Amino acid sequence: MRRASKTALKIAAAVTVSPLVIVTLVALRVSVYTGPHFSPPAMPDGWDGGMTVTEDVDGTLRCRRSQCQTVKEGLTVVTLRGNAAERGADYAALCGSLIRRQEEVFLSRTIEAVGGRWVLRAMLWVADVAGFDFSRFMTEDLRQETWAMAQACARHSQYDDLGDAYTRQILYQAAHDMGHAMSQHLNMKDVKAGCSSFAVRGHRAAGRQLIEGRNFDFYFGDEFARQKMILIEEPDSGPRHMSVCWPGMLGVVSGMNSAGL
Repeated sequence: MRRASKTALKIAAAVTVSPLVIVTLVALRVSVYTGPHFSPPAMPDGWDGGMTVTEDVDGTLRCRRSQCQTVKEGLTVVTLRGNAAERGADYAALCGSLIRRQEEVFLSRTIEAVGGRWVLRAMLWVADVAGFDFSRFMTEDLRQETWAMAQACARHSQYDDLGDAYTRQILYQAAHDMGHAMSQHLNMKDVKAGCSSFAVRGHRAAGRQLIEGRNFDFYFGDEFARQKMILIEEPDSGPRHMSVCWPGMLGVVSGMNSAGL
């Protein structure tokens, strides 16, 4: 009877200690975690990211065939031309300071929203262990453009614990989708990932066709909304497109291509 009691006490102790041991081991693992690292794309032969920027008398910045012009405070028009690697490198050269500032604002707001930097690191670790690699959903051209653009943020060593510059930029491209997940599944009410929109059809719409509209009014803080950009991409091959976005965003949230889509 006494032996059985001792066995029961050992089992109870193991059950009690095990969660603490697991939490401790996870905390230790996260503390030395250096962030996710997605495999970089193969860059084209002869690619060179060290481009020279010139300035016209009207303030327009030029890099190879690309250009950047500040229309007014908080609004910049950028036109990128060339292959994917060239466009990304030109973007970094022309708008590096804007891209770096937007990263600072975004990460500051994200860390606040999730409850701390350690929590964000833990979330990234869990996603890494689960094998999430958003880059596999991107075309090779987009991966090349993102990698070249990310070099503008490569000097941000204070963020290396959240992943290398390329991996961080990949995650930012998926931020809208992750924002939905955070607000819906993690019950983060202050994360407003969506925009207001409407849709009508049938007798309420002209020609009885579907009419849909959306305001670009999702909110992630005043600082994040301070800088907007009109990004025009003219690739050497493929359709041209224009998007309304923020510095560093290569995916299209609101935009149209030369085919009218």
